Amino acid sequence: MVFYCGVEIGDKGHCFSNAENGYGQDNGGDVMSSVCKHKRRLVFSFCALLVLIAAGNTLAGGPVGFAAMDGQGIHYLAGGTTGGAGGRAVTVETLSDLDYYLTQTAPYIVQVKGHIASPTPGRINVKSNKTLIGLGNDAAIINQGLNLNGVSNIIIKNLTIRDYHMMGDYDGKVNDYDAIALRNAHHVWIDRCHLSRAGDGLLDMTYASGYVTVSRTIFSYHNKASIADGRENPLHIGKYTFHHCWFNNTVQRNTASSRADLHVFNCYFLGVRSYCMNARTDTRILLEHTYFQQSKSPYYGENGGRVQVSGNILDQTTGYTIAQDHDFVPPYAYTADKAADVPAKVTAQAGPGGFHNDAGHGAIRVNFLPAGRPETQGYLSDYGYVFGDRGNGYSYGWNAANTANALWRLTTSYKDEASQVPVDQDLRRNGLITMDNGSRYWQIAVPNGLYHVTLMCGDPGDPRNITPANNVYRNNTISIEGVVAVDPDGALLWDYDEYTTVVQVTDGRLTIAQGPGGSQAAICFAEIRPARAPVAVETIGPGLLCRYYEGQWTFLPDFEALTPIAQGAVANFDPGEMADPNNGLGCVFEGLIDIPADGWYLFITESTGGSRLFIGTTEVVDNDGAFGLKESSGGILLTAGLHPIRLEWFDLGENDELGVYWASDAFGKERIPDDRLARPWRYGDLNGDGVVNAEDLSLFTEFWLQYDCDRAGGLDRNADCLINGVEFSTFAEQWLMTP
Repeated sequence: MVFYCGVEIGDKGHCFSNAENGYGQDNGGDVMSSVCKHKRRLVFSFCALLVLIAAGNTLAGGPVGFAAMDGQGIHYLAGGTTGGAGGRAVTVETLSDLDYYLTQTAPYIVQVKGHIASPTPGRINVKSNKTLIGLGNDAAIINQGLNLNGVSNIIIKNLTIRDYHMMGDYDGKVNDYDAIALRNAHHVWIDRCHLSRAGDGLLDMTYASGYVTVSRTIFSYHNKASIADGRENPLHIGKYTFHHCWFNNTVQRNTASSRADLHVFNCYFLGVRSYCMNARTDTRILLEHTYFQQSKSPYYGENGGRVQVSGNILDQTTGYTIAQDHDFVPPYAYTADKAADVPAKVTAQAGPGGFHNDAGHGAIRVNFLPAGRPETQGYLSDYGYVFGDRGNGYSYGWNAANTANALWRLTTSYKDEASQVPVDQDLRRNGLITMDNGSRYWQIAVPNGLYHVTLMCGDPGDPRNITPANNVYRNNTISIEGVVAVDPDGALLWDYDEYTTVVQVTDGRLTIAQGPGGSQAAICFAEIRPARAPVAVETIGPGLLCRYYEGQWTFLPDFEALTPIAQGAVANFDPGEMADPNNGLGCVFEGLIDIPADGWYLFITESTGGSRLFIGTTEVVDNDGAFGLKESSGGILLTAGLHPIRLEWFDLGENDELGVYWASDAFGKERIPDDRLARPWRYGDLNGDGVVNAEDLSLFTEFWLQYDCDRAGGLDRNADCLINGVEFSTFAEQWLMTP
């Protein structure tokens, strides 16, 4: 669904509005709306133009929504949000370097490599004209926030900002540090980020901020997610766009807005415990094609705020759903997916990606807590019961009853001393079950095979009035299916330990127990991901299918919305003769990779432009951005056999470089060999464009009546080394058919 000026553009060239939104009526192409009423007659050619405009920012790899606009008044910025474009690209691995480059007045492209952790909570005062981008899917800023005060033209992309939360400060009244704070800031684009466990809010935008787009970003396991405000005196209406974002097990302010125009489409709300969208004073929210699941109070307005809705899905929701029409229409083009497709698309694409974040493909997530406490949606719950069939499709539990060791931590609220609140805002961590100093162990029934396990151990702490008392020193050394993870800190109070490992299950049960040297070990949650299984392909051919594009991009565009200049079969990740070295180019390589043995595989891309690699639907490597030659990597657990592989790549056409590598326990880093690449193949598709047509017939005739076993290759149907009527009959059956 493509929209412009609040009008949906139909697939037959007609423009029509959504009567549910009060925009007007479909009368065969004539549309009236409060903003577009001067466009009374929208004919086919104009609609086609709007389609091109709608695709513009997405195809260019830039933001969609308010961040792409020039703005006006105090928020004017010619050309929209470009971040540090034109500035020097630097890679940082330390907090001091991160702080230095973000606080310079000159434009910079700051690339974060790995985890940058601060020993104490703090914030960095980011200056204007910066692009902050994570390399790979594990780039993170820990215990440090970003403060955007009185600045403009900022891009924050492909980055996790987390663990800024002070245990015991559930309401964020003591450690009033947001993960990202905008104060009178404008033209900001936040894309593919993951914000979790901050001091106060995850993303608070106030004091006349505006022209902000937040896209494909995860807000998770936190109390207050986001504020999007304008200003009261003098009155200023903030302008915000949220699309394809995932609000995952948050509590409130998802978002809450005052004096703002807020456009929200294709977002996913899962397990929100208090309320989702709240339009407060002088706020107009347009909420479209969004999916609410197991959440409370999806949308409502108060004090003159209004929420207008269209095409949303409410799945097991409770509380307020109060809608009221208004006259705000987004003044830009955008493409919306159907709400029914949102959960799958958003969970696959939001955030920095990576196999360790993949919620699909058989991932099992378990939260350990006492019965009757708040559960985390998307997780199984374990209450300490003896192993057995839980009635939810899984069998799991303890070797002996362990409910007495299931604990839930509460502490006095800083906001209201008469009440108690969870110690940790991430409720997955607020509950725990101890292993009774080694006498208890936990199991889950799974098929034999390889598994990637992430385990969070520990006990949240607060030196104040915590219930029940938890002055227990815990050494969380753990054995996961015989693989021992040693607590790096030894026995501590109020400590978390996170472990990640790969294990082999051979007896149908995955076991977690206290390890040698451990004492009073406790587990909070586990995430168990099986190795990806191979796919069955009837017929394969050599190489990959390449779709070739031309254009100029800063970030990877939406190639699916573009028309390729050429396409065909290639031997590897090189477009060959299709590419014009004088033009900016983009390629999508698709096919299969033959994995030689079960195990953990590391994939690496080196590119001067942006590149992104997928195995199946799992994004394994993110190396986006036209910032010079850079390397990025990511790992995935695979079983032997054929797996779908896809690489997206663009370059500016000058000294373009692309290298695609892999490594495993059995071999070091090397280019992926050509003979490990393949593509689904239809008999007769000799040029690899996916269809058997006249070009293939021309190539087929070159083999006609040639008696040559080597040359006949895959065309020889009856093993007589001759291409004749037998082969032509099969060729004709495939005529104009696609796989």
